[in-house]
Amino acid sequence: SCFSFFGSAIVNKLGLKASLIMGTTGYMTMVFFFILPAFMSEYPNSDLFLLNRNLITVLSIFAAVITGIGAGILWVASGKFLTLCSNDSNKGLYFSIFFSVYNSSQAFSATIASLVLGVFKQSTFFIITSSICLLGVIALFFIRHP
Repeated sequence: SCFSFFGSAIVNKLGLKASLIMGTTGYMTMVFFFILPAFMSEYPNSDLFLLNRNLITVLSIFAAVITGIGAGILWVASGKFLTLCSNDSNKGLYFSIFFSVYNSSQAFSATIASLVLGVFKQSTFFIITSSICLLGVIALFFIRHP
């Protein structure tokens, strides 16, 4: 993302908490916009304006841009948060815990996807994941500054 060059300046300007919320909201935007293509594949002959292929293409590109902007901010903000929470003696431990949780979340989400998609429609899966993302954003409102 080209926006990552500005991530540090934005985190310094907005503050840590606002930057974490903004970056996470960027990721949530992409997950949320996956609902429309899922509905389009479930209802291919629908005349509903929101299920128009051209509109979904434009919205998907828009969501990808928002996610790229959010990613640049989120990675800088999360690195700064980890750095502020740790000192020289526990920095390695904190970073290893962060990346363990981050990497295990991919296995966890793949497991959820296989279980949900085996029973429910694809749109239901994206509604569930959007709800989980929204809970994550809400949780960040309660985070304390280190």
